[in-house]
Amino acid sequence: MRWTLETADSPARVLLPALITLTDYATRVADLLYAVASVENRPARAVYTDMALIDADTQRVIVRTNAPPGTVAVADGLTTTAGINHLLLSAATSEALGENRFVLPGKKPKRARDLLAQALLEPGSEVFTIRIPLSPISGQLPLRHMSLPEPPFGRRVSQLLYRAAWAAHDAAARSLATQDLNGFAAGVNSGVTADLCAALAALGSTARDGFAVRFGWASKWSIPQTYNRPTITFGRALLPVLTEAADFLRMRNTAHHAHATVTGPVVALRQATQNSGGTVTILAGPGSSSDLLDRRVTVHLSEDRYRQAIRAHLLTESVTFDGEVTQQGNALVMSEPNPR
Repeated sequence: MRWTLETADSPARVLLPALITLTDYATRVADLLYAVASVENRPARAVYTDMALIDADTQRVIVRTNAPPGTVAVADGLTTTAGINHLLLSAATSEALGENRFVLPGKKPKRARDLLAQALLEPGSEVFTIRIPLSPISGQLPLRHMSLPEPPFGRRVSQLLYRAAWAAHDAAARSLATQDLNGFAAGVNSGVTADLCAALAALGSTARDGFAVRFGWASKWSIPQTYNRPTITFGRALLPVLTEAADFLRMRNTAHHAHATVTGPVVALRQATQNSGGTVTILAGPGSSSDLLDRRVTVHLSEDRYRQAIRAHLLTESVTFDGEVTQQGNALVMSEPNPR
């Protein structure tokens, strides 16, 4: 079988042997690997790994720094690795939560943390390869003969990351031209979060000319035709916009849960003056407004309510308040609380 790729220079052709019983089968496959590696300007070993890992989606982050060719400064490598970790964790968290948020909770869902523990990273001087594991498929039948309700969690994370990264890119490009960040708020429906924007900005912080993310999909699971733009390039001019967008979405998050409910244990108390009440800090848990989950909310209380909060704290009981929540610096503060 012959495969041909039209390139700018000349067509690239490879032969795929149809029978493994051919005496030169291994040689022909090796020729195929080296030909593909030459066209893609990658090591043949990397091409082989892509072919062998059919149960993992592959995303590549291409970051070119000012280090000598074939090397990367230790600090730059650590920054890129941390950015990749935050980027993948933000996508996994959004998918695990199953809802759109401006800001993700500090405590990430176990399913998201488990995926990060299983994902693999192949660092390089310019290309950092991420392998996102997919759930194994039982049996050996082709996909078209199976009845599968939905893709595995790893594939859904890859798809969300694709949609969110493209939405953030397009919003940043529009903002650069119009000075309007509202496109990022609209992009929340595609998985854009403050966390994702901050991770993208961090990825490019050490880059000479920005960076790119290239998406690859495991062949064992089909991918919709709409995912047809595999490479997203974030030019250096877009990076400050992404940083601004992260702050913008955090501020929008306050408006998103202006009137809210907080339920959880009292984790800190501070009396203002004697017989004048005080403030308590509540760790928002189940029953709280979704945007507050796993976040700490400071509540100002009258003397009577403050004494009740002390009692709940001593008995490790949860308390519940309704009220207006505002962002004050890095803190969330509830004013005019009504107990429930």
